[in-house]
Amino acid sequence: MPGNIDPENLLQKKYRILTFFFFVIYSTFSFLSIYLYSFKTFRPDSLLRTYS
Repeated sequence: MPGNIDPENLLQKKYRILTFFFFVIYSTFSFLSIYLYSFKTFRPDSLLRTYS
């Protein structure tokens, strides 16, 4: 039955796409925060200059 569109299956597919997008955004955000944190810790002289 290729012509019969199941609304429940369509909703499941949409939910799966939304979950995938959320995972991609979350992983990118965590990667960026870790990258920025390591960048700050690797340069303690600039960090000291900012706080002093």
